[in-house]
Amino acid sequence: MRIPQRAAKKIEIRTLPSRATAAKMNENSAKLRVQFGCGLSAPETWRNFDASPTLRFERLPVVGRLYTKNAGRFPGNVEYGDIVKGLPLVRESCAAVYASHVLEHLSLGDFRIALGNTFAVLAPGCRFRLVVPGLAILARQYLDSGDAAAAQTLMRAIAKPRSQGPARFSEIVAWQ
Repeated sequence: MRIPQRAAKKIEIRTLPSRATAAKMNENSAKLRVQFGCGLSAPETWRNFDASPTLRFERLPVVGRLYTKNAGRFPGNVEYGDIVKGLPLVRESCAAVYASHVLEHLSLGDFRIALGNTFAVLAPGCRFRLVVPGLAILARQYLDSGDAAAAQTLMRAIAKPRSQGPARFSEIVAWQ
C-alpha cells in the first residue's frame, strides 16, 4: 500500500528522533533541567511546563492579556506541556526532572503514563524528584482529633490547592 506524500510527512513529524540524533541532542542538553506542573513558580534556569487551561488562555494574543482570573500571571518562561501526553523533549535528554504536587491529581492509569514519560526523558543515572502530600500525617491527625468537624478538616486539607509561593524552589534552584 502506498502512503500519499502528505500523510507520510505527518507520520514523519510524529516519530521520535533516531538514537544517533537523540545522542547529539543529549550532548547539547546534558544539563537540561525540567519541571512539570510548575504553576506560577518557574525558575529561570529550568524548562518549566504546565498543562493549565489558564496558561493557554493567557497566551492568546490580545484576549489573553486582558484575562485576570489569577492574582498573578504565568511567568513568560512557562511552556504549555502535559506530562501524560508527553512533553516536547528528546528521550534521555534531562539531567533532572522535578514535579511538586502534580502526580497525586492523576488517575492511576495517567499516573503510570506520566511516570513512564518522565523516565523516558531522563538521561541514564539522572534524578527525578517529586513531592506528594503526606497522607499518613493527615490521616493520623484525623484519627487523633477529638473534633466533631475532623472529617471536614481532613477533606479540606486533601483538596487544598498547592502553594504557588517561590519558597518551595529554594532547594530546587540550588540543586546542581
